[in-house]
Amino acid sequence: MSKRLIHIKDNCVNGVVVDNPEDVANLSGFLNKSINQLVKEENLLVFPYSMNEYGDELGQQTIGSLQLVDNNAILHSGNIMGFVGKGETQLRISSRFGTDNDDFFLYYMLCRVHSINVFDLPFSQSPDQMLDMLMLLFPYYLSNAMRQGIYKEYRTYHYNNSEARGIIEINHHIQRNVPFQGNIAYRERLKSMDNPLTQLIRHTIEYIRNHPMGMAILEHDSDIRAFVAHIENSTPSYSRRERVKIINENLRPKIHPYYSEYRPLQKICLQILMHDEVSMGTESNQIYGLLFDGAWLWEEYLNTILDGVGFIHPRNKVSSGGIWLFTDNSGRRYPDFYHPHTKVVLDAKYKRMEYKSHVSDIDRDDVHQVISYMHVLKSQDGGFIYPSQNECHSPQSELLGYGGKITLFPVHIPQVDNWSDFVSQINHTEDELIEAVKELTF
Repeated sequence: MSKRLIHIKDNCVNGVVVDNPEDVANLSGFLNKSINQLVKEENLLVFPYSMNEYGDELGQQTIGSLQLVDNNAILHSGNIMGFVGKGETQLRISSRFGTDNDDFFLYYMLCRVHSINVFDLPFSQSPDQMLDMLMLLFPYYLSNAMRQGIYKEYRTYHYNNSEARGIIEINHHIQRNVPFQGNIAYRERLKSMDNPLTQLIRHTIEYIRNHPMGMAILEHDSDIRAFVAHIENSTPSYSRRERVKIINENLRPKIHPYYSEYRPLQKICLQILMHDEVSMGTESNQIYGLLFDGAWLWEEYLNTILDGVGFIHPRNKVSSGGIWLFTDNSGRRYPDFYHPHTKVVLDAKYKRMEYKSHVSDIDRDDVHQVISYMHVLKSQDGGFIYPSQNECHSPQSELLGYGGKITLFPVHIPQVDNWSDFVSQINHTEDELIEAVKELTF
């Protein structure tokens, strides 16, 4: 079955024409559903997995939209990036800073957020970028799951010895132990770490280990190495020949609610191990894929930079680091970033803002929000940080009333066709951002 690839970049204003009726029907099958609904009903993995992480209503968003114009369908995109498909239709939404052949910026943000050393990554223009990204995400989901403890489930073991500790199996006992020689056939139900789910994780580890990027992914920090070793020690019955059997045993999840973080891990393991089969379209009605919330990823990437110069990154999901609007400690809010000493407030925006020549051109709700935070914190400085294809200046505007300045900070994203050049140039851009922000904080 041949695949038809539709490629669009995020935040595409003009849209892409879709003229194949079958593609229009397949796209409508998932564009008309919320991401939350797709995750529950389909074989779709979304990053971050928590729909309301940090206050972003990701679950209520849609992947994109279709607009009918003169008997054609026009596909539009937003902040969602990644891969999604149904039947013979595959949709790829790359970052607007990528090209038809690569998406260095998306790869780079994933590596930085997961603390993977970009210089250790043997990056190449892979023919299967979705698989590469699935593997880059594997340590994140493995860490979240293993922090809940190694997964255990009850399994039934059958024995035939002289130390009966469970339920005697009469039929088996008669078949095996007549005439009686001292052994008893019995079964015992025990909690075991060696079970179908841990076996699935082990098979995924072995699969990644044999990939060119495998060692950089599985050994990028001591925690991941420890988690991998724990899985290996917990699965002594591992056999490469049983991969298909283990996959089939995991297709119908039955994970105990206590181990909630193992569900997304199970999902990504299945996507990695079954990727070739899914890519061939063996399930014509199944919606599958991997999606990223560009706004969330951009914010987390900026945190890896701003954390080094003292900024706090409040997290709505865990009620951490917020500020109060009122003196009675009510009205808690969560700025993207603020400095605890200088009170500088910074807002991360993944929107197209490089053509904004003045602070007043920014969306009014975004501006009002930053002004509110500045007022409550008694800050004299606020700003917006956004990615840009152009090397542009940083517009700045003075506020009336109590005063203060709001600055736009464009982060130039290199447009090169070589991974090492991209890393070198964006590191220079990050240094420039740090120096610009330091002028506000010191």
